[in-house]
Amino acid sequence: TMEWIDGVTLADKLQAGPMPMRKALDLMHQVLSGLAHAHRQNLVHREVTPDNIIILPDGQVKLGGFGLVKQRGDMT
Repeated sequence: TMEWIDGVTLADKLQAGPMPMRKALDLMHQVLSGLAHAHRQNLVHREVTPDNIIILPDGQVKLGGFGLVKQRGDMT
C-alpha cells in the first residue's frame, strides 16, 4: 500500500518549459533535505529522477521511488 499523492512530477513540470530559478532552488532544497533525512537513517535512495520527484499543489515536494532503496553498506 502506498500513500496517494495528488501532484505532478518534476518530469511533467519540466515538459512545460523552464521554471524560475527561485522555484527550482526551492524544489531542489526540499529534495536534498529529504535525501539527507534518508541518509541519516542509513538509507540510499538509488533512483532520484524527475519522475520520482512529486510537486504538490502547495509547492511541497514528495520524494518517491524508494523501491530500490538500500541500507548504506549493503549496496550489493
